Amino acid sequence: MREICHGRLTPEVTKLLNAKFGTNYTKTQIGGVRKRLGLPVGKVFAKKILSKEQHDYFIKNHAGKTAKEFAQELNKKFGLSLTPRQVKSYRGNNDLNSGLTGHFKKGSVPHNKGKKYPNLPPNSGQFQKGNRPPNHLEVGTISYTTDGYPKIKVAEPDVWEYLHRKTWEEHNGPIPGGYSVVFLDGDKTNWDISNLACLSKNEVARMNQNHLFSPDAEMTKAGIGYTKLTNKIREVENG
Repeated sequence: MREICHGRLTPEVTKLLNAKFGTNYTKTQIGGVRKRLGLPVGKVFAKKILSKEQHDYFIKNHAGKTAKEFAQELNKKFGLSLTPRQVKSYRGNNDLNSGLTGHFKKGSVPHNKGKKYPNLPPNSGQFQKGNRPPNHLEVGTISYTTDGYPKIKVAEPDVWEYLHRKTWEEHNGPIPGGYSVVFLDGDKTNWDISNLACLSKNEVARMNQNHLFSPDAEMTKAGIGYTKLTNKIREVENG
C-alpha cells in the first residue's frame, strides 16, 4: 500500500493490489484502509502527495501550461498518475496561477484566417461579407419574451424595445424613472394606448396588494383612481 499509493487515486490502487495479490477488494475498502494508515487520498491532493523534489519542480515549471499538459509532464517525469483535476487542486492549495487566461495573445493569428471551407454546412460561421443568417429578423419584427411581453425590433443588429412602453412614449413622452407601463385589462397582446397606464412602483405594489388589477379595464381604472387617492391622503396626513 505504502509503495503504490503515492500520486494514485483509490480506484487505481485497488486495481493494482487485486492484480498483484489475486484479491477482490473494493475501492471503498481500500479507501478506508488508506485513511486509517494516513496515506494521501488523491481526491484531497495536498502538498504531502508530492515529494520536495516534485513540489519544487511543480513550482518552477507549471506556469503557462494547462492542467492537462502539466499532469502529463509530471507523470512522465516522475512516474506518477496525476489527473488534470489534481493539478488544478494543487495550484489552488498553493495559491499558484498558471497565467493562462483562455484568450488569444495580442498579435496571435487564428488558425483558420484566410482559409476557405466550401463544404461547410449552414450556420458554420463562414459567411461572405453582407450575407445574413437564415434566422435573421428584419427591423419591425414583433416577438414576445418568455413571460409574454411584446417587443419590436427597432434597429440592427439586434436592438429591441417593449411595444407597450414604446406606444406609451409615442403618445405621452418619456417614461419617468421608477415608473412602469401596465395593461389595464391584463392582456399583454393588447398594447393599444387605450389599454395602457403609467404607474409608479409604489402604485403597482398597492394595486397588487389590494387585488385591484382586473380583466375589466374600467375596473382597473377605478382601482388606479382609488390607489392614487389613498396615496394622496396618506401624503397629506404625513405632512
